Amino acid sequence: MPVRRTVVQGESLPQIAAEHGLSPDTIWSAPENRELAALRRNYNILAPGDVVVIPDKRVKSMNVAVDRRHVFRRNGVPAQLRLQLYDGDLPRAGLAYELVCGDQTFHGTTDGDGVLTHWVATGLRRALLRLPGSPEIVIQIGHLDPLATITGAQKRLANLGYGCPISGRFDEATAAALRRFQSRHGLAESGALDPATLAELERLHDTTAHPEPPCT
Repeated sequence: MPVRRTVVQGESLPQIAAEHGLSPDTIWSAPENRELAALRRNYNILAPGDVVVIPDKRVKSMNVAVDRRHVFRRNGVPAQLRLQLYDGDLPRAGLAYELVCGDQTFHGTTDGDGVLTHWVATGLRRALLRLPGSPEIVIQIGHLDPLATITGAQKRLANLGYGCPISGRFDEATAAALRRFQSRHGLAESGALDPATLAELERLHDTTAHPEPPCT
């Protein structure tokens, strides 16, 4: 029987799918999740309170010869963790790092855009990033809310350096951060989450575009 799962802060569909032994695409494409899929374009970014329906597993049988060796591969892929590092308005290119993800430890250097990318376990909730001469950075995975939510916009503004408190309310501090962001990027300074502002927040935060730093 299908199971209804209410998402809590820090959960993403790959994490939930791994718990149930299914692929994220199998769950996302289930007819019961059609409305949620239309609401959340990215299943890696769900909001607390979203309800995901976990469909029943399908049994598959195969006829094989008993006197031969057979290889079966589990359906599923790891999750991709991507981070982009900046120093002011400059990407931190060629920077050596150590990334600790549970029992996996990666060493490398950032690319020309200051980006590092690794495949990690789908259930990963927390990672540690160590950079030369800097304090250890704790990365909470799965805590970014959808852009259309207040907290989703607030977290993106804060991550981009606009000093926006994560209150969950559209307050004056949020409006002020939005006006600073809009002014910096040539948008109408409405202090509102209008379509143009949401699109620019998504472009600068959720891709490897080079954001302009906040005015100081």
